[in-house]
Amino acid sequence: MRSLFLTCTFFHLLLFSTAYAQDFKDTDLAGDWLVAEKTAVITFFKDGHRFYGMTSWMGKPKDEHGNYRLDVKNPDPSKRSQKLLGALLCRNFEYSGHGVWEGGTIYDSRSGKTYHCKITMKDINTISLRGFIGISLIGGSTTWTRKVKRD
Repeated sequence: MRSLFLTCTFFHLLLFSTAYAQDFKDTDLAGDWLVAEKTAVITFFKDGHRFYGMTSWMGKPKDEHGNYRLDVKNPDPSKRSQKLLGALLCRNFEYSGHGVWEGGTIYDSRSGKTYHCKITMKDINTISLRGFIGISLIGGSTTWTRKVKRD
């Protein structure tokens, strides 16, 4: 009797969890995403079968002298004079299904470091980004929201 109860409970949970799971498409990542600090918007676009994200808006694109903010922390000295507005920060993400994009990298302009990254869509208007070195257990996460909400 206990075995029957556990079996029924298992199938009920399985049906319940799949009934409310959203069916995402690879193109759902495309669009404008407001970073957690609300200081920038990253626009994701698809090129071939990969996704990329660039800075399309910054709350303070210029410094106190009126000059555009530059990528001064870039480890490549030849790139330190490039503007952060319009910079390609997310590269080479591929859709692996079920609202997950993997295999890409994310560049942190505040530190000049690039991390492996995994993007998981929580719902159509919310993504979680997990940046890491080596394995994803060792890293940090942030949540971004879609700039213009979708239904």
